[in-house]
Amino acid sequence: MNLLHNRVFLLTAAATALCVGVANAGVYTFNDLVIGPLSGQDSWGATSNASVVATTNGSLGFTGGAAARQNTPAWSFPTITATTAQVGFDFRVDPSATYSVAEFVLWDQDETWLCGDGEVGVSYSFLASRNPLDRLLVHRGDCVQYAGAAVNFAHQHGDWYRVRMTMDLSPTFYSTSEGIFYGRGSVTVQNLTAGSPPVAVGPLQNIALMIPADVDTSTWDLMDIEAQGVTIDNLYVLNGAAPTPDLDQSGHVDGADLAILLGQWGSAGSADLDESGEVDAADLAILLGAWG
Repeated sequence: MNLLHNRVFLLTAAATALCVGVANAGVYTFNDLVIGPLSGQDSWGATSNASVVATTNGSLGFTGGAAARQNTPAWSFPTITATTAQVGFDFRVDPSATYSVAEFVLWDQDETWLCGDGEVGVSYSFLASRNPLDRLLVHRGDCVQYAGAAVNFAHQHGDWYRVRMTMDLSPTFYSTSEGIFYGRGSVTVQNLTAGSPPVAVGPLQNIALMIPADVDTSTWDLMDIEAQGVTIDNLYVLNGAAPTPDLDQSGHVDGADLAILLGQWGSAGSADLDESGEVDAADLAILLGAWG
């Protein structure tokens, strides 16, 4: 699934856009934008129906169309230089939707990969007439691998979820008839409303990302989003692996991990499990949900 067929148009339209600072490097929020059309705000180029909206969790989010944004001095996602990195987003499916899609990918407009435009990321889709109803997908170029039956949110539409792919970008190469590649991705999903810990999506573990051997991930500087029948909030582009509730790396989540979390309460630290910038009750709920 290709997000934008007119990326060049969208980015050109964004060239004259207003730039506003967005806090928390590595996590893009929409909270400093204005409710209404997204196009022209903070260097976003967007389709006419793409909008900034108020969300059910009290923040601002994105819905209704497709958009692209290139890094600017006002806000840039971190240069991807680590051998482990993450990409993902938070989303809520409209309970009345019969078709929904939410997608977030990174790409470099100067690269063309095996499947077309070079893009790596994750997406969610729902179709009321399809079985299974829900799918999570890994994007590699314009190629897609997806998980179906293992991922079903239909009975919980209206909840907030976080989907994230951890990417292994170490220079461990593999070859196919098309060339030499590197990179693998593993996807987790988390019900934020329920306070559940992240759960690995079985069919989407260690997926070959098919990044050509000559592609340098540090050149990635563009992000694309799409939201139909869905509200997206919080776009994640982070170096390093996702935090784990097993804070002392003992193999179990127990009282020792709880003590570490409480010792970091109200500040940033390894116990900031939801990566909000502060250790708080949301992180405690995640830790307790993973107890044992």
